[in-house]
Amino acid sequence: MLLLIFFLAGCVVTAPVCIKNGRPYCRAKGTFTYEWYDYYERALSCIEGGCYEYALADLDTAISVRPDDRRMAKTYGMHFMDYFPHREKGLIHYLRGDYDRAREELETSVGYEPSDKAFLYLDRVRTEILRRDEFYVTTPRIRITIPVYDGEIHTRDDPIRISGVAEDRQYVSEISIGDRPFFIESSGQRVPFHSTLKLDEGRHEIDITARNLLSGASIRQLAIRVDRSGPVIILGTPKQDGRIQGHLYDASGKITLTADGQPVAVPDGPDVGFALPFRAGTKEIILLATDRLGNRTRAVIPLPLLARKDHPLMALNARSTLAYDGHAPTAALFARADTPDIRIEKPADRETVFSEMIAVRGRVSSPATIESVSVNNTDIYGKSGSMLFFNHPVRLKPGTNRIVVRATDGRGGDCIRMLTIIREIPEVLKPRYRCMFKAAPFDTYADENGQAHSAFRFQGIFLKELIARKRFRVRLKEDLQKTFPDPAPVLRTSTSEKPAAPFVPSRLLLSGYVRKTVHGTEIVSKITDIRTGQRLAVPDVYIASDSAVTLEAAAAELSEKFHRAFPLIRGQVILKKGKKFLIHAEEAPEITEWPWVIGSDREFAGDARIVRSLRSRNYWAEWSNHKHRECSTGDWAVTE
Repeated sequence: MLLLIFFLAGCVVTAPVCIKNGRPYCRAKGTFTYEWYDYYERALSCIEGGCYEYALADLDTAISVRPDDRRMAKTYGMHFMDYFPHREKGLIHYLRGDYDRAREELETSVGYEPSDKAFLYLDRVRTEILRRDEFYVTTPRIRITIPVYDGEIHTRDDPIRISGVAEDRQYVSEISIGDRPFFIESSGQRVPFHSTLKLDEGRHEIDITARNLLSGASIRQLAIRVDRSGPVIILGTPKQDGRIQGHLYDASGKITLTADGQPVAVPDGPDVGFALPFRAGTKEIILLATDRLGNRTRAVIPLPLLARKDHPLMALNARSTLAYDGHAPTAALFARADTPDIRIEKPADRETVFSEMIAVRGRVSSPATIESVSVNNTDIYGKSGSMLFFNHPVRLKPGTNRIVVRATDGRGGDCIRMLTIIREIPEVLKPRYRCMFKAAPFDTYADENGQAHSAFRFQGIFLKELIARKRFRVRLKEDLQKTFPDPAPVLRTSTSEKPAAPFVPSRLLLSGYVRKTVHGTEIVSKITDIRTGQRLAVPDVYIASDSAVTLEAAAAELSEKFHRAFPLIRGQVILKKGKKFLIHAEEAPEITEWPWVIGSDREFAGDARIVRSLRSRNYWAEWSNHKHRECSTGDWAVTE
């Protein structure tokens, strides 16, 4: 009997004893059942108490049974837990100064399941290894992956996409494009980057800065010439030898010209002259000038008008005169007979458009030489001539916009034409068609001292950040509404917005948790498809206890991860085939299960889903339900 008692006592696994400041650690929640998740939970408690040897032993035991770091690892029944044994081993080795083993464990962790906590400590470990092994600080190499001509980037795009790669063996950790930081989740020896910029016409200088883990920095300056205007065509009075002489101006320095469809030889350069012969009795000539980016200006030249020395009296409307001299209109306001004549071909006055950029096309003629022409105080060109054709872009804000075209001539003549343009947002781009999240309160976990750390303050800041960019809509669950006794106006606006017709219920559930430990606070959010139960993304942020990161900064970072996980992608219906239709998207969606909204500028058609992916960002789609109208080629296709 005594031998049996001694034998059984030797089989009992004793729990490690770890006491710090009079408080016991190395304790698992509930009954210790000797499963891998019990050892993992006990290891986390050991780390809190600084009992690293015990923690490493328990983590090794857990890894021997389940070696992979994983979100939502199934434990028993319908119970799940976030399981990161390699990450926690890496943290221990970092705290003990064993940086080589820490790097190995942390790289293993992010290989299984990326997490912000692992990325943060991996950067710290790499920094310490570089300081130990490197003799000098390097500077990153910045390469731009878009074409450059004559030292400049020439583009007509809006917005403009800047892309490239930053490389450095000492790990690129920060990149900024202009005054905007580019989001980097973790440092890397090769980091691709991209950004979209809204730039007006003209030349811009943008600095791209890259910095490595040892603070070595380099700057690449980009010269970007934005050209959305067609070449300016300036004509003089026809010569007696039967030729029309004129000038072409375009900042690109590469202009092609045709007359009645026939090519006309012109030299390279931003300001070049040309001469055209014409036969007697010819009433008009059509010129088409094109720059290297494809911007065009079309000129229909009425030869009899060009040859005249005077022009008929031109009446100005009251609005134009009021804008011109700032005085109240009188009963009869006319321009002098020798003032320039401005004719606007497009757009029409009071026209409604749906694009942010619009081209103003027109003609200016004068019995005297034209000295200057401007559109909204932007000079088009100041070369003298008797007739000038222009095609100039103007950026519009939502609502009512005024466009003022002004011309002066050599005799002091001054003429103004004003247009009123109404810009509306296309129907399917309006906020009410964006995805709806149902937000549940984040869970909170007590620390080893038994103190619960509220997640509500962070979640309130985060929801404001999430809604402010107007990419998502958020509907608060009842228990969360009670938590926010006085929601911010942005939350109140989002939840009270009238739903789209037909009504689309919340498609995604936004949940998460906040866990505070002695080394930092981990905030994990989870996005789940309510209909299928599929987990679509798990954006997370980690605030180390020894960092100066604020809740506001962490909320902004988490919001950025949300927008990157579910970007607003625009596309167009380019083909219809039976019940299916082909969508061409501006960029490839990472989540093809994400719903799309189909419709025209003025009308919502219905919801659709992708059923097949093709090359070159083309996707076959079909309607998600029977309540829809037929779409047309050219309709919008936008992610919900």
